[in-house]
Amino acid sequence: MQQLLDILMFCVTGTIFVMRNKVTTSTTKSSSSSGTTSTPLTFADTTNQTNLIEALKQGTTLNATENVCTVDEHNIPTAHGHARAKMRLEKMWHRATYIIIRHINDADADVDADAGDSDNTSASASASDNDDENTYLLVQRRSNIKDYCPGKLDPTPGGVVGFGEPYELNAEREMMEEMNIDVSSGSTNASMEKLFNFPYQDEKVRVWGGMFEVTYRGKASDIKMQPEEVSEVLRISISDIQQMAVDDPNDWMPDGLYAVQLYLQHRQDRTLKRRLLKGYSNGNLEKYALRPKPQVIFFDCDDCLYFDGWTLANQLTAKIEEWCTTKKNLPPGEAYQLYKKHGTALKGLLAEGHIGDGNVSHSTKETHDYVDVKETLSESTDDSLAHHITIESEVKKSDVGPENTTIDPNTAFSEDFLPPTLTCEEEIDAYLRDVHDLPIHEHLKLDNELRDMILKIDPSIPKYIFTASVREHAERCLKALGIEDLFVDIIDVKSCNLNTKHARESFEAAMRIAGVTDPEGCIFLDDSTTNIKAARSVGWRSFLVGTVGRDCGKTITSEHAEQELNRIHDLPEILPEIFL
Repeated sequence: MQQLLDILMFCVTGTIFVMRNKVTTSTTKSSSSSGTTSTPLTFADTTNQTNLIEALKQGTTLNATENVCTVDEHNIPTAHGHARAKMRLEKMWHRATYIIIRHINDADADVDADAGDSDNTSASASASDNDDENTYLLVQRRSNIKDYCPGKLDPTPGGVVGFGEPYELNAEREMMEEMNIDVSSGSTNASMEKLFNFPYQDEKVRVWGGMFEVTYRGKASDIKMQPEEVSEVLRISISDIQQMAVDDPNDWMPDGLYAVQLYLQHRQDRTLKRRLLKGYSNGNLEKYALRPKPQVIFFDCDDCLYFDGWTLANQLTAKIEEWCTTKKNLPPGEAYQLYKKHGTALKGLLAEGHIGDGNVSHSTKETHDYVDVKETLSESTDDSLAHHITIESEVKKSDVGPENTTIDPNTAFSEDFLPPTLTCEEEIDAYLRDVHDLPIHEHLKLDNELRDMILKIDPSIPKYIFTASVREHAERCLKALGIEDLFVDIIDVKSCNLNTKHARESFEAAMRIAGVTDPEGCIFLDDSTTNIKAARSVGWRSFLVGTVGRDCGKTITSEHAEQELNRIHDLPEILPEIFL
């Protein structure tokens, strides 16, 4: 007997075809002496929620007594499973498969000659996998007797996993039973790959999904629908699925749409070769999840927004060494030793009494108006390189200004030693001004390429400078580059209450200033692997800018970064989702 298929037609858009059963009512097959016949199904139409609940209670839904794999919230199977109807009624956690079916060849000889220009669909065969307008999926319309989302469009066909059944076996079985697509290892026109597992729950369902991708190269006319399960199959581009879901979300399975979002995220991460880092939404393929939309972007300043061959960094290093030797009479190289011993040169100066009394602490102050500057000049571990110094400075901010002329920046360093009348905070402040007195505009020029790139970032995502330097230094750099008007604010060490940039408190302060609470919503761009590591520890998404080491001249990397980029201008290539 002719199979119950298949009117194949193209919609007027030319982007969707629909394959329907020839009958308008669901049927089931029974055997008789004269062969296979079709008889009406006895299952009620469950598109009405009241009817569905009543049918579940009576055990008259499709496959009501099937023993399915129920699990706990961690995807651990229960001892004996539960009847399918009971699982639905009580909204138990259970397992199900979700299958993206990419159709990359629609050379179907059975297509009706009046269906339209075949060029509308042939493009998908050569389209890029990430070209959503030309990547087509096979979408099912669920039958009206299903016990979950009857009559809805399902962009990820699959099924509930039986008790004791592996995800993979279920996916293979569902493809064959519902659509006659063979994804076994010996198949010549289809292949299947397991991608990840994910949890999903809403007011109607709690499920642990197994996500698969099937690539189907066969003809559309080879698809044989299971009438009890499927009322029609549609071939729709990913772009159209997304638009249709926006236009009429109630026509779609919500968990299926969520699974598509997960698939697209996973596909993009894999295409861009991003690291899957533990602790992040996409970092565990056994518990995969959507990461939040970017809520803020934090840009480092020095050696990140610009690269000058470390010229300014070397000059700053020299100024630190000069200050320590000429103002404090320290032997050459002592500044670096202070850094090695105390973590920063300035902390060493304070701790060993070269500035103040050696017991300076700002933690008990009522106000947070100090500076903690960290200029990371190198991350070399070679102690013999005495010019590699990290400065971390603590300064009280308003003791010197227009209304306080005690310190004249033009004469403050005219003598070998600072005037004894300076307080500790004033001396630190003078130190910072001196070592940061750099000829910025001699080395940095307008960067129109950088400006154009930043302007193309989604304007709904606020952008901040997050620097270990002082605000004034960052302002001079931004002005020289011609991008001073593109950021909401500059978060400097004053903003971070004297903490170093790689301290957890600095990242928390930056989030407070930006008004965000989810660390995974923060995108961080920095040239320091130390800072990248610290950012990961608090849950920020981090990207290392610059892949050549300052001293070794060799490629550097960070296992804590999602990805590395050679220069900041390459940002659209690794984070295309933030650009318009």
